[in-house]
Amino acid sequence: MRRSRVQLRSVAMDQPSGPAEVPFFTATAVNFQAHAWALRISFGDAATADAESKIVKEIFKCAIGIPWPLAKVVHHYIGLAIAAYEKQEGEISVPRTVATQMAEHAKNQTVG
Repeated sequence: MRRSRVQLRSVAMDQPSGPAEVPFFTATAVNFQAHAWALRISFGDAATADAESKIVKEIFKCAIGIPWPLAKVVHHYIGLAIAAYEKQEGEISVPRTVATQMAEHAKNQTVG
């Protein structure tokens, strides 16, 4: 049986890494779509129409699909990266409106 190898490395955000032709951008919106064989993650920007508007429009620029075993490995390493960042810089504050949405979403999920 052939085993796949996962390569992981930590790189500071301001250090160039990988081939120059790989685009880099910052995302302020993320969408997750669960499929039988993979997790699709879309990245983009969230923007409001004007300063008074509470309507947020998400404009997605890129999407990737990763198999579930890799998604679990990525989940682990993102957790480690967040813990290391918070140890150095202090706890990351999530806006109350987002925290409320996260709690509601978690309450409506069934795991089992």
